[in-house]
Amino acid sequence: EKGGPIIMVQVENEYGSYGEDKPYVSAIRDIIRDSGFDKVTLFQCDWSSNFTKNGLDDLVWTMNFGTGANIENEFKKLGELRPESPQMCSEFWSGWFDKWGGRHETRGSKEMVGGLKEMLDKGISFSLYMTHGGTSWGHWAGANSPGFSPDVTSYDYDAPINEAGQVTPKYMELREMLAGYSDKKLPSIPKEFPVIPKYSLRKWLPCLRTSPPLMRRWTFRRWKRSTKDGVPFFTVPKPRQCLPKVC
Repeated sequence: EKGGPIIMVQVENEYGSYGEDKPYVSAIRDIIRDSGFDKVTLFQCDWSSNFTKNGLDDLVWTMNFGTGANIENEFKKLGELRPESPQMCSEFWSGWFDKWGGRHETRGSKEMVGGLKEMLDKGISFSLYMTHGGTSWGHWAGANSPGFSPDVTSYDYDAPINEAGQVTPKYMELREMLAGYSDKKLPSIPKEFPVIPKYSLRKWLPCLRTSPPLMRRWTFRRWKRSTKDGVPFFTVPKPRQCLPKVC
């Protein structure tokens, strides 16, 4: 209406996985409308298992799910409650978060591409989350449930375009599939920028073999813990002998 690129605005995010509070979600909706988004389509997203907890009658309901999901089942309840409603997967997860101490999460490219193709064939809208991996800085990585597992700062997410901005085999399979739904030739892939300069490690120090007394002194019993702004800090005593300089 105003010539801009915004066609939809989201109200909250997966609030049903946290709690049930329609007055709260209604207040967020009203704030968004009062901010000038009174004519654009407003929607809310949740999982198929909990979207009715906070579903408001005047908002479009969308589902979040990922690679390997049974897409028909994901929209089954929505179809029963709103048979004329448009269907959209507002987050189709191409991968998952990495947590400290865990393996790098991956999702198969065949399953991801197959799920997207199924939605295209059924006229279901989707947003690929993530298309491009990224990085969380400082303490912004947050944590995930269960158990509030801390996430690492890498948000590569096994996305088709990785954290460094490089295309992956998963991207090439996705591109090939999408090309079949376009009546125009897809543009060429931009040339990759080098992200890490070439270097070599010429000097090294076998710490475990040459400095067992030093290694024995670095024990958890000597670590002192303090808390600042809710974040734990650990202080390690300075070793009495210094390591040789490593270049």
